[in-house]
Amino acid sequence: MKKTAEKFNVYLIYDESTHGGGVCSGQENEEWPSLEDEYNEFHPKGLRLKAPEWSETIEIDFDPAESEHLYVVVVRYSSGSTFGNTHGHWHIEGAYKSYEKAEKIERSISKDDGCYPSKKDYKNRGYMPWVGHFESLEGVTVERLNIWK
Repeated sequence: MKKTAEKFNVYLIYDESTHGGGVCSGQENEEWPSLEDEYNEFHPKGLRLKAPEWSETIEIDFDPAESEHLYVVVVRYSSGSTFGNTHGHWHIEGAYKSYEKAEKIERSISKDDGCYPSKKDYKNRGYMPWVGHFESLEGVTVERLNIWK
């Protein structure tokens, strides 16, 4: 019987803001106006071991108490509809002890043009919000974030 790894959580602390997205000039009185593009700003600040009031939960399969920092893979993508687009949505793919592991995943997402995961590299990856009719990958980064204990 295969033993499953114990699961732990870390909690991402971040700043986020949005600008744009209003009705396009000259279409204020239209029944179905187009919208200006909207832009999300996202700035990860650090990780905590205990959940603060506002954070994003990241599940990992190792004890984070043994680390001073982790490498977090952040996927940025756009989404929209017939009437407008939003740029800068973000998705946390995961947090890793080693930069090499995080970079391998970052490269796999970047090179696959929305076909992530590469079956030979990663198994059972689920939610990929950057893949869809109106969605598109904008970029992938590896963020080195300190764990605030």
